[in-house]
Amino acid sequence: MRSDPLAVRIITPVVDSVPGRGFYQLEESALYVPIGTGDKTRHYFSSLESDRVRLDIDRDGRLMFLEIAAARNTWNVIDRIELPVWAEPADVRFLGFRTTIPDPEILTDRSRRKLLLCFSPAPVSRIVSLGDGILMSVNDHGSMTSILLCDIVDDLAGREIARFRTQLRERDPCYSSTILNSLGAPQVADRIPVRPVKSRD
Repeated sequence: MRSDPLAVRIITPVVDSVPGRGFYQLEESALYVPIGTGDKTRHYFSSLESDRVRLDIDRDGRLMFLEIAAARNTWNVIDRIELPVWAEPADVRFLGFRTTIPDPEILTDRSRRKLLLCFSPAPVSRIVSLGDGILMSVNDHGSMTSILLCDIVDDLAGREIARFRTQLRERDPCYSSTILNSLGAPQVADRIPVRPVKSRD
């Protein structure tokens, strides 16, 4: 029997959130999402890949970088995204190793500042936070069904993502939300979509 490439193990509770944010590279027409890049002990170990999406995983199975190689004008625009009240911070470990994953449907709202990757239509049983403004839904079988990026910024020549990483390297051992404050990230705990609402256009 083939193993599930989207299988995850979730450990809770986790007190502290890790830093992360989406940076849309204007020159490359791609979205880069570093997660927890301030920790120098983490190194790339494996990738889970589809035609347009790559998840880079560290040796412990934690997601450390997400790349969406799809221009913004190819994202499917919907009116709005319905959100639950809260997503529990969690230590999520991906169980797949150097394998192919389904190519997700890519949805965005009209502002293009949120992005929803829909990997599966299966009913959601659990919603967790991977990092600041980066949320995941999981089904009853412990398989990832979607990832939501809550706040995306435009980045020219990689300046914003470089500034983000520099601030993380210079931060105190205890991560502080002041880093994301300086980048204009939302301070309310963003919420993951349960289902999209189709555009009426």
